[in-house]
This record gives sequence, C-alpha cells and structure tokens, in this order.
Amino acid sequence: MISRRLLALWRRYREGERASIHPPEAWNISVLLVFPNVYSVGVSNLGFQTVFKILNKTPGVSCDLLYLPDEEAIPSLEEGQELCSFYLERTPREFDIILFSISFENDLINIVKILKLAGIPPLSSDRDENSPLIMGGGIVPSSNPEPFAPIFDAIYLGEAEEMLPKVIADFEGVSKKAYLEKISKIPCIYVPHLVETENIGGFIIPKVQKVRNRWRDFKKLSNASYIISNYSLFKNAFIVEVSRGCPRKCKFCLSSHVYSPVRFVESKALEALLNEAPTEKVGFLGTSVSDHRGLPELVKKYSGRLTFSFSSLRIDAPDELFQALINSGAKTLTFGIEAATERLRKAIGKPLDDELIFQRIKELSPHFPNLKLYFMVGLPGEKEEDIDAFSSFIKRVGECFEGRISLSISPFVPKPMTPFERVPFEDLSSLKSKIRAIRKAASGIKRVSVNYELPKWSQVQALISRGDRRVGLYFASAIKSIDKGVYLEALEVETLPWDFLRKAESLNL
Repeated sequence: MISRRLLALWRRYREGERASIHPPEAWNISVLLVFPNVYSVGVSNLGFQTVFKILNKTPGVSCDLLYLPDEEAIPSLEEGQELCSFYLERTPREFDIILFSISFENDLINIVKILKLAGIPPLSSDRDENSPLIMGGGIVPSSNPEPFAPIFDAIYLGEAEEMLPKVIADFEGVSKKAYLEKISKIPCIYVPHLVETENIGGFIIPKVQKVRNRWRDFKKLSNASYIISNYSLFKNAFIVEVSRGCPRKCKFCLSSHVYSPVRFVESKALEALLNEAPTEKVGFLGTSVSDHRGLPELVKKYSGRLTFSFSSLRIDAPDELFQALINSGAKTLTFGIEAATERLRKAIGKPLDDELIFQRIKELSPHFPNLKLYFMVGLPGEKEEDIDAFSSFIKRVGECFEGRISLSISPFVPKPMTPFERVPFEDLSSLKSKIRAIRKAASGIKRVSVNYELPKWSQVQALISRGDRRVGLYFASAIKSIDKGVYLEALEVETLPWDFLRKAESLNL
C-alpha cells in the first residue's frame, strides 16, 4: 500500500506548482528521475528540471520524478508502506529505468536510503533482470564515479543534453543485460560491472578509458525553469541559466574544472526567455554569472518589468549587477570570500584585495539589512596567522556594514579534477579548533553570527569525493569498515581512481 502521508505530501506540493512539462501517460520506456534530497531542494535544481524536460520530449519516453520524502512521511515508509512517484503516483519498481541526479557527494547516503525504502537492493550485484535499471549522473559522479560504482548499473558522465535521450531510447525492446553491453560502448557511459579493476597503491582502479560528454551548442540554447513552485528555495522564481563553467579556475572549485570549456549564453537567447518569463521574479544561474558581458545591459533593459536575483555574484562584479540586486528588493548580500588574508586567497586562486572587499561592502551597506560571507578552514597553505586574521577581518567588516552579518564556515574538501585533488583533508580536531577560534573572534560583535558545517560531515564528503569502490560498499553497509586514512591523507600514489577520465580526455577519445 502506498504511504498516505507521502501521497498527501506530494499532492500538497503539486498544488503549489506551475509546471509546463508533465510525464506522458503512455510510453514505451518509463523513467523515474530521482533527486536524492527533499522537494524544496530538488525542484530548485535547474539541471534536474532540464533532464526532466529533455526525457519527456524524447519520443516513446515518459519521465516522472521522485524526491527524498520529508521527515513527516518517513515513519510510514519505514513501517513497510510504499514509496510513489511525484506525478503518476507509481511505485519505483514499476519503472524501467531509475535515474539519479547527483549534485553533492553526501547524496550517496540518500541514494542508498531511497533504494531501501523502495524495496530495491542498493548493490547492483544483488539485483536481477526483473529489477529496474539503476543509473546515475551529475557533476559528482562525472568527476569521480568510483564510489557509486557498486550501486549503479550504469553511470552517465558529463552534461545530459546531447546524448542522454539516445542513451535512454536504446533501452526499448532489449533485455537489461543486452542494453548495458550496448551502451557500455558509448564513450560517456560507464558500466562498472563490465570493467576490470586492479589494486594500485591501495586504491581500486578501473582498467578503462571514458570521457565526459559536453553540450556544444549551449550558447544559443539556454535552460530555464519548467517548474515554478511556492515551495522552492527560490519561491516562485523563473531560473535562467546564463553560463556554464568558469574562467576564474579557483583551485578548490569542482564546477570550474569539470564544466569545461567555459560557455556563456548569447544575450539574444536570454532575451527570448525574458520576453516569455512566466513570473516577475527572475533568477540568473551560473558558475560565472558576473563574467557575462551582456548581462548588465539586459538587466538595465528589463528593470521595471522584472526583478532579478543571482545565484552568485563575485564581489568584483560590475556595478550594474549590484544595482539590479538592489532593485529586486533582495534583503541579503552574499559573497564567497574563502579566506581572511590576501595571501591565502591568492594561493587558492581567488585573489581578492582587502580594500576591494571592504569598499564594496561599505558601498552596499545602505541597501541591504543582511550580509552573508562564506569562508573555508583547512585550506592548503593555511597558517596560524590566517586564522588569527579573522579577528581583525570581522571587526573591519562590522565597521563597514551596518546590518546583521552572518559568517558561514565550511571545512575545505579536496575535489577530484582540481589542482588540490591530492592535498590532505585536515584532522577533525584541528578543524574544530579553528572554527572555535573564529567563533570567539566574532563573539565580541553583537551583529555577527557564525554558522558552520560540522567537520564530521565534511569528512564524509571528503571520503566520497576521493573514494574508490570500497567507499561505496561501505556506505551501502556491504562492508563493515574502511581505512579512512587512505582517502583523507595526502594522495602520493601515481594513479588515482578517477584518472581514467582525465587520461582518456587527454587522448581526445
């Protein structure tokens, strides 16, 4: 029996939606697209919405959605009641293919949870021909698929727009075994169980070459929201993608190194979307929004008709973009500063001058009641004086900004495919000590609050980020323990679990 609590939850969310795409009720291939987090997070993800659109526009394919159920629905599911899809209210086991969209490393934990709630064995080796085919994709497995290898039957590497419809359409009329053998020959498709592995330097390494797929005509064909929701993190906003990749290449940033080359949507394509915007609230999305040369003119042209917000703005962005943020009625000004000293910011590839930071904050202070600044601790090259510098940095921010100030602190997590992929993840006790020091430095200013990510969860993220197949088995509870130091310490081995992607791309395969 399908969980009544879950049905009530899905129906409440559907009542708050305006969706221009729905799954067809007749199909040759049925796909369940899963976002392994709650509805408010999943429906806010434009990449997830884009895959939903392109699959439902693929002839013969019907794609429904599933999100991680909210806590209110979990008890009934744990009592044996059934999960169901968002629109068609079908159980996951009724679908031909279940496709997970993965944006964060720690999604791995929720993937296992969702499969168990659906009554589907988490490990690929435990599923038979009658089980749905389980596939994954997204930025995280596209940078290192190995922790997901024991769970997924197949992994789609790279951007979805060009190849995914063909990959899914190939499922029609064939057995799961034959389908996996067929798609394993596609350069951007990785079928882990068909790949031999070897132990090199303590890591399980796949003996294969694969490449990430890219969408090459992105400049003329932007993506925008197909579902607008009252319950989205960006309530009732029309989200428009303006760029993919980033020319800045900060050494810690996964997106700027995986989404390559850098591409900006042409202004004419953006203008066409803005002319048809279904709501007055428009959010611009991109890793490098501030670097889009045509955006200030577009913002100026549509001011008065539309209000604009931005997924992120660099503190050195053009004045016109900040004016647009002011005009939108935004209450919070948000910047990624990363470190409290110029020396360390330069070392990590984000060379922002102190004077620029404080001058911009002071200029914008009259227009915003809230300021949020993001920092990391445990960065490569970080010294004791970099942590000590928070005291004077916070004090000076307080002098420049009149409203409430929130500091968000996250432990640095090394990412595959970045220049920092081999550096160690810092010891938990050291990270806790640094966070305590920053909290103490901020305690003397009443308007300043400090939020931080628990180092233990950042450690989990680091394990999955640089893991091999044993990490996936561990989080699926298939093995009791792993040597965490192998993945958390400095990686001095010659071959890394994700090198098979980089080596293949260097050969232009």
